[in-house]
Amino acid sequence: MYVIKSLATVALCSILGVALGCGKHKKSDSTSTDSSGSAGTGTGSVGVSNVALKIDAKGVDSTSSSLRLSSNESFGLTSTDPYPGIGVNSGETIVDGLKIWLTGLTLNNQVDSNSSNTSNRTASVADWSAAPKELQIAKGYAGTFNETIKTYIKPGDYNQMSISMLDKMSIKAYAYLDTNNDGTIDATIYTTATRVTKVASVLDPASMPSDYDYYVYGYINALTADSLTASTKTSSTLTVFDQPVTIPTTDVDAKAAAGEKVAASTVPPFSLSLSLVVDTTYLIKVWDGRFGTSSATSLVRGDGKVPPPVFPFPMDNIPANSRRHDVGLTQLDFYPEGKPAFGVGNYIPMFGFANVGKATFGVFAFSLDQNFDSFWSPTNAGGFKKTLILTLAYDSTGKPLLSRTTSLAESLNMFIGALGRVFEKQSDGTYTFYTNYGVKDASGKDDGGLYYHSDKTMAGHSFSGFKANAAVGDTFQVIQNDGPRCNAEYNYCVGSAGRSLWVKRLK
Repeated sequence: MYVIKSLATVALCSILGVALGCGKHKKSDSTSTDSSGSAGTGTGSVGVSNVALKIDAKGVDSTSSSLRLSSNESFGLTSTDPYPGIGVNSGETIVDGLKIWLTGLTLNNQVDSNSSNTSNRTASVADWSAAPKELQIAKGYAGTFNETIKTYIKPGDYNQMSISMLDKMSIKAYAYLDTNNDGTIDATIYTTATRVTKVASVLDPASMPSDYDYYVYGYINALTADSLTASTKTSSTLTVFDQPVTIPTTDVDAKAAAGEKVAASTVPPFSLSLSLVVDTTYLIKVWDGRFGTSSATSLVRGDGKVPPPVFPFPMDNIPANSRRHDVGLTQLDFYPEGKPAFGVGNYIPMFGFANVGKATFGVFAFSLDQNFDSFWSPTNAGGFKKTLILTLAYDSTGKPLLSRTTSLAESLNMFIGALGRVFEKQSDGTYTFYTNYGVKDASGKDDGGLYYHSDKTMAGHSFSGFKANAAVGDTFQVIQNDGPRCNAEYNYCVGSAGRSLWVKRLK
């Protein structure tokens, strides 16, 4: 055991580029104590440590006006504060609050994605399953709770942290829609304590109705929940560290491993300070209950067409076409036609660090053109799929450490990679960084790729010319090139010439 004096910062997210995953806990390597508070004996049993675990929670404010991609003048929107991603029947939302309930925390040493691989290690740090911890993320800050627990963490390297939670969420959010696709927003959908309400007017966020409140969903994601109102599942989320955290072996471990009884009072203290950072920017999607038509793929503002809704909502009213869960429920069961709803889109950006002091965050838009079309493209049919959002974490000195990428719209027209690592500073002050793509090497061996390792030879893409410390509002260009792991499986490769992308610092 030893004393950790560093700050580890994490942000909650479902695993890499998919909706919030539901998983079972792996068998822990931790060892339970006997009634005397001493370590067990034999077969590798090891010492008991008093772990002082402090968790601080905060979030990235998704309501800041600086998150606007453009003035939106061509929208014909009212003076009410607009935001990127306003759709016809579905689109982006403004999240004023999100509540989830944590049930446990583990450290992982993940070598590959094979859960049966004995080289993968999991050690339990906290178990709150009997009394889940409510975590509220709102307007850039959330509540704080402190916890002191007794646990044991097996010596070794850990490159990930898993956080489990109830398959349940409570959200306070509103969204605007241009329901007739004439270029002017004309409806607001918002949450109350008992329902999700749609009104045919544009509500001012500074004076929302008195019933604007948190609404509880008994599930986080329709593809993992086992109930429409009260899922019994536990969702697992994963965060990676920029560098592995090492728990060294001590003489206490050696004595316990040799079968010697070790009194808890003789074990050195172990302190762990964590900060949970959740970015709700473009996480929650909205739907007014209309399916639209699959032929309305142009999404040109003003043409009157109603497109299919965005994920996680069903594409049409045919149950067989909906994605299914293993208990037989479909997206259509969770989101029935004609009923306004909010839902989790892709994943929540998450981060895990050690020895970085107080982490800070920036938000950037990456686009195929300088217009940063966020959802609509008034002159280019189908051109809305051109902007991705990247959240970047810095250490206390301003050095970039890890990035997470989310999207304003599902897109294959542009691909960055969900996780960015290995930020290399160049002589001109810009950075080159690398993103994940593919978890198998050239021989087909699953090694986790760049997502599990800080090794740029496992990268899917590289990005050069990135101004990590650009001022809010600054616009610049970067060059995207294929990395060693890029292949044609999903047509994500940009070719030998590379691709020039526009970038704007939003926050």
